[in-house]
Amino acid sequence: MRNQEIQDIYKLSPMQQGMLFHWLYDNHSPAYFVQNVYTIKGKIDLQCFEECLNSLSQKYDALRTSFVHEDLKEPLQVVLKSRKIEFLFIEANAYTEVEYLRVKDVERGFDLTNDSLMRVILIKTGIDGYKMIWSFHHIIMDGWSLAIIIKEFVTMYSGETLQASRVEPLQYKSFIKWIETRDRKESIDFWSKYLENCEESIDLPKSKLYPSKKVIKKKKYQLTSTLSNKLRKIASIHGLTLNSILQSVWKILMSRYNNTDNIVFGCVVSGRPYELEGIEDAAGLFVNTLPICTKLDSEERVLDLIRRVVSNFNLIDKHNFLPLNEIQSLSELKQNLVNQLWVFENHPRENHKRITTDKAGTKSLGFKITDVRSIEQTNFDLTITVFPDEIISIEFAYNNGQYATKTIHGVFEHFVAFADQIAENIMVKVSELTLLSDIDRVSLLDSFNSTSLDYDREENLL
Repeated sequence: MRNQEIQDIYKLSPMQQGMLFHWLYDNHSPAYFVQNVYTIKGKIDLQCFEECLNSLSQKYDALRTSFVHEDLKEPLQVVLKSRKIEFLFIEANAYTEVEYLRVKDVERGFDLTNDSLMRVILIKTGIDGYKMIWSFHHIIMDGWSLAIIIKEFVTMYSGETLQASRVEPLQYKSFIKWIETRDRKESIDFWSKYLENCEESIDLPKSKLYPSKKVIKKKKYQLTSTLSNKLRKIASIHGLTLNSILQSVWKILMSRYNNTDNIVFGCVVSGRPYELEGIEDAAGLFVNTLPICTKLDSEERVLDLIRRVVSNFNLIDKHNFLPLNEIQSLSELKQNLVNQLWVFENHPRENHKRITTDKAGTKSLGFKITDVRSIEQTNFDLTITVFPDEIISIEFAYNNGQYATKTIHGVFEHFVAFADQIAENIMVKVSELTLLSDIDRVSLLDSFNSTSLDYDREENLL
């Protein structure tokens, strides 16, 4: 790229540094490739559609960013003055396979130095039907930002504006400057002390040892509407968050599974410093993954445990900008500290679908999104994602080379068993929560102590 093409150059955030490292280590890995597949009904003006995409790129610096690293002491991100979002329109015929196009898009990946890091494929599947494959690399933005981008795109397409809004959004550079004002030594000292008692990692029973290939599968479950409503009610009564309640259920469950009182797993935090004006509407990568450590007390009431979880979050919030790999290096277990990732999807997901069901701006859109499918992969063998919709759902993304599907199903059933009891009586002691019959308890212990391979008859060992 030539100097006259460059608008700005600045450092990477800690999370970006980690993602760039993973990409340099394996630039063919699908990790941090984010893809949403939208089903659209109605009519689309192709010229207006493409113009709106490019207007988005001009409005948000993150969409015009590349990452350079060769012959540099540290990597940098470069914001170009102009860069179009890659757009491809395909008129489907009898031989067009949308799933094939989606998979090939993932396989293509992104070159973080040379590619536009967001691209859109629009496929006309019928007279008034489309599939839209909207892909980007996680290094430029997070899920909350995507919701902002989709909302802005719809506003532009509706005719309210095809140019940048009069109010300029907060750009990602402001966040990088904020990070540079943080006291790194203070945060390093904090995390060193915080992790002192985290001496063992947690896991689930493994049914397939030494897999030849990592294969990520997903299973999504729903709580009942009754349980969802009860959990929300106790959150409201006691001034708690739904995330802190469900995360506490998981901590208790992992304590039973691993026969330990010290629980640590990774948790995704929003990372948006709210002292920065306009941060709620900024687009970029703000999220971070932090190790959350909790020592359980079997005689403690569940309500008190949940309150400690909330206090724990408040404690680490000031130090949420260091990258996970650096934080883990301060622990005794190093990079083996965190085996699981907990995600609570509290960004405005409704923008993807609901915002197109009515009029937006000065005229009708002429189309609406009827379905959204999201595809994203992390580097963890187990990721638990909570979707706090009216009926709460929980998705497990798991390495099938390590965990059998039947194990994941059993874990969810045990999670619901604890959640049910807590929803009925949040004053119950941790030790009073019942989970397993004597037969189940022996089976669970055997699954951890067994050294033999357990092959799931319904699944292939890859």
